[in-house]
Amino acid sequence: MTTKINLKEIERSAFRATFSDGLTDIFIGIVLLIFAIGPLLQDLGFGDFWSSIVFLPLFLIAHLIKQKIKRRIVEPRMGTVKFGPKRSRKIKMILAILSASLLLGILLGILFWFHNPHTPSEWLFPGFLSILLLLIFSGAAFVLDITRFYLYAFISSLGVISGELLFQKGHLSHHGYPVFFGVTCLVLITTGATLFIQFFEKYPKPNAEVSYE
Repeated sequence: MTTKINLKEIERSAFRATFSDGLTDIFIGIVLLIFAIGPLLQDLGFGDFWSSIVFLPLFLIAHLIKQKIKRRIVEPRMGTVKFGPKRSRKIKMILAILSASLLLGILLGILFWFHNPHTPSEWLFPGFLSILLLLIFSGAAFVLDITRFYLYAFISSLGVISGELLFQKGHLSHHGYPVFFGVTCLVLITTGATLFIQFFEKYPKPNAEVSYE
């Protein structure tokens, strides 16, 4: 019984360590920039459609850089691990949810800016987006066992509602998205950068003759 419990805890620790380098935090922060900068691009004449689509190459570049850093810096220091079917399914599930949610958010953003309502139903989209972000980050925190993602859920969800409230009172423009999503992105990217620096200091690169697999 003790052996089974220890093995389960070891697997759990290894699974959590996979996301301890902060790269996932940085990547999500970059993805959320679409809500901070997208509305401002409309003022430059990009239009509703291109103000969202223009970010897709940025996401691809950020993902490729993330994978490159994983292979060149993270894996040589921490090593690689192959999880069982249960853990692998969890990772695939959360990646699928995040991808679907991102696509849904982009589509809803485009529809919202085309519709551009000036009625109390304006709360429909902010309310839906707030709940969506809360579910995404909370779901990721639960599935991946990353406690800090609950904080991201609270910050992003509250930011959408607060931004809309201040927008309707005339204190902020663009529904408050540039301010509150800018703060959310800053929190995620700063946290991720801090974790990456700590990881870099904690795990020095082993000698060339040492296998890290």
